[in-house]
Amino acid sequence: MSITLFKGNTTANAFEVDIEKDKSISHLKKVIKAEKQNDFAGVDADKLRLWKVPISDDHVDPLSNLSLQDSDELLAIRKFSKYFPNSPPEEHIHVLVSPPETTATSSREQELLDRIASLEEALNKFEYVFDVIVSPKRTNGFKWNVNVRDATLEGLKE
Repeated sequence: MSITLFKGNTTANAFEVDIEKDKSISHLKKVIKAEKQNDFAGVDADKLRLWKVPISDDHVDPLSNLSLQDSDELLAIRKFSKYFPNSPPEEHIHVLVSPPETTATSSREQELLDRIASLEEALNKFEYVFDVIVSPKRTNGFKWNVNVRDATLEGLKE
């Protein structure tokens, strides 16, 4: 058993995961990802970074001033028992989870972002050209250039 917390959260957001001592840290990453699948949607378990941080629940301050350089990063190939040879102390945060710093956007996501940008550009366009044909008085049409933000029908009389 291990109490786990996401980097940047408070102890109120800590959650428990069950892992046997003979399992690897890689397995722990998979368990954490499965437990928090919504938080890590689109992130592979091997991309998570885990840190050993023994912080008791009555010491919230260390979380705000926490420097991960002072802690042990848990290596995927090592066993859980390597870092916790004895049972981890109760009422403590044992593992801090740090998601990947940046996640590359997929080509589909980039395509959608580009499409949104082009639609926003089209929505912000205010200058339009209309072909106007008035029946029955006129047989020839004309082009009406108009800024739709301040257009009135008075412009059609010209």
